[in-house]
Order: sequence, then C-alpha cells, then structure tokens
Amino acid sequence: MRSSIWLLLIEKQRKYMPAITIQSIELRDEQKEIIAEKFTALFSELTNVPQDRIYVFFDGYALKDVAKGNELFSKNPPLKLKAKYNEKI
Repeated sequence: MRSSIWLLLIEKQRKYMPAITIQSIELRDEQKEIIAEKFTALFSELTNVPQDRIYVFFDGYALKDVAKGNELFSKNPPLKLKAKYNEKI
C-alpha cells in the first residue's frame, strides 16, 4: 500500500509545472534569456522541480503603457535603464 501512495506522489510531482511571470518594461531578448536562466535555476534549486518543468512568462510593457507617479515613461524615458526602447545603449 505504501509503495502505491509513493508512486502516486511521484506521478503528481512530474505533472507539477510552476510558472514565473515577469512584469516589466519591454526587455531585450538577451535580457529575457539571462533572466529565464537565472530564475529557473534558482527556483529549481530551491524546490527540486526539474528546470524543464518550469515556465517563465514575460509581460513586457511599452513606455506608453507604464507610468511612475503621474508621468508616463514615454514622456520622460529613464535613460539609465537597459531595455528594448534603448537598445543602442
């Protein structure tokens, strides 16, 4: 009886697919790759969920869709941020 319960628990763990959602301004593809790699590795290390079972979703917002206080970023873009809108930096 115990072994069947244990196998059931193992089977449930295999189906466990956590998701990490990143909400930020639009990021460059290279930034997304680095973030996905680091978040996935850390989550896997802390939870023992295999890395290939972890999903990372990026919700990227254009500058016109983000405000700080009462001012849209598109009116006064943060110059020091590295993101898609200033890829030349």
